[in-house]
Amino acid sequence: MSGLTSEHVTAFFMPTELAVQVEGNFSYGDGTVTINYGNLPYIAAMGGIVNTAMPRFAHEYTHELFNEIEPAFSGNFSCLNEGVADALAYAAGFLPEEDFGPVGLKGIDFDSGCTALDEIHDVGNCYFWHVKKAGLLTQKFMHGVFHPQHAFKFDSCAQTTIETGNNILVYFTEASGGIDMVPVLDSMKLPHAASYDAAKQALGL
Repeated sequence: MSGLTSEHVTAFFMPTELAVQVEGNFSYGDGTVTINYGNLPYIAAMGGIVNTAMPRFAHEYTHELFNEIEPAFSGNFSCLNEGVADALAYAAGFLPEEDFGPVGLKGIDFDSGCTALDEIHDVGNCYFWHVKKAGLLTQKFMHGVFHPQHAFKFDSCAQTTIETGNNILVYFTEASGGIDMVPVLDSMKLPHAASYDAAKQALGL
């Protein structure tokens, strides 16, 4: 779906008891990921070890894929990175919808917009949740996300700034193949230029 191939990835799957000693769910950026697959009661409640481990693995593996496009982003791209990781895992069928949205880790409903969020996973997921809500979180869109057409410079966690809104508007419009993403940004409640062209001009792209 991403159209990318990462370097060889070694995944370490571990129970909660071991995950407290080592990063439980983490991408080290060097071809190594660790996955906490829970404990026996949690595994039983989730319907098996695959249901507990694969959503986390898909998320962490996507971070390894994001490393391939990281040079296209400068500034703080951590929220974007977290959103991409859950969006691809969800679009690929590994992450349950309730782990993607609309209620974030801090209990805030993404449907009310993205500007009140402050947890990095929630901010990133909110961007992509609104793409999904518009029916545009497709394989084509995710492929475009992993093939940015510009070098972007912005703070992806500063979702109340027009610079962030303009960068997201340009990035998502191009990822979608030119679909008008202004209504999606309006749904996020991010400040942004009036159009893709205006946002692009404001960013000097």
